[in-house]
Amino acid sequence: MTFKDWISKGVHSLSVLYGQSESESLMVYLLEHTTRYSRSHIQLYFNGQVDEKFDPLLEFFLQRLLQGEPVQYIIGEVEFADVNILVSPSVLIPRPETEELVYLIRKGQNKYPKTILDICSGSGCIAISLAKYFPISEVVAWEISPEAISLAEKSASMNSINVKFIEMDVLHYTSHDMPEYDIIVSNPPYVQNSEKALMHANVLDYEPHLALFVEDNDPLVFYRQIADIAVKNLSNLGQLYLEINEAKGSETVEMLISKGFS
Repeated sequence: MTFKDWISKGVHSLSVLYGQSESESLMVYLLEHTTRYSRSHIQLYFNGQVDEKFDPLLEFFLQRLLQGEPVQYIIGEVEFADVNILVSPSVLIPRPETEELVYLIRKGQNKYPKTILDICSGSGCIAISLAKYFPISEVVAWEISPEAISLAEKSASMNSINVKFIEMDVLHYTSHDMPEYDIIVSNPPYVQNSEKALMHANVLDYEPHLALFVEDNDPLVFYRQIADIAVKNLSNLGQLYLEINEAKGSETVEMLISKGFS
């Protein structure tokens, strides 16, 4: 089969789930990963033959897509802010919004940060990408899941980047014996349980709920705790960066202002 044949087969099978345009993108992504040819090569040699040795793997991947499994879990890694991050169902798939947060942090520094703390690190995508961009910074990442930490440590090693990962339940963190940080950043759980009905099935069925959801009666529980930590442990003129639930923007701002942030 040619590249064109595989893409046509995938679009025919997947369009009901993903639509034609996304189905085509998914198949090109699978072909890139499986054959190790670039997207430009596939486009240039659209009618070129795909080696038959890849057929069983491509068929296997296609069947997993038909079950609704996210392509990132099928591939096992994603590109994120200039680094490759390993992913599995033990961690959330990094989103473009989180990548935007990393770029915002990069642009927002008037001086080189000596220390960075990433809270609720998950896949480690924020910590690892910041550690690459600020190679002499000391970067620490807190995460409650041992499985997530193990995967994040492999990602850091794969990228030859040094990040100190610590198993930590931030909601029960009480110690005050910690260093000051120039930057504290977090993308904590913030989706309310009542919002599950609005989410795609492939998110609900495959991604870890521990990293996604909070109770409706206390949606800012992580943000209050992180803000309290930051109040005590940010350096002079230190910065706190948060990814938030857009529906709770004003409440989050009010809470932070009440704790002395500007």
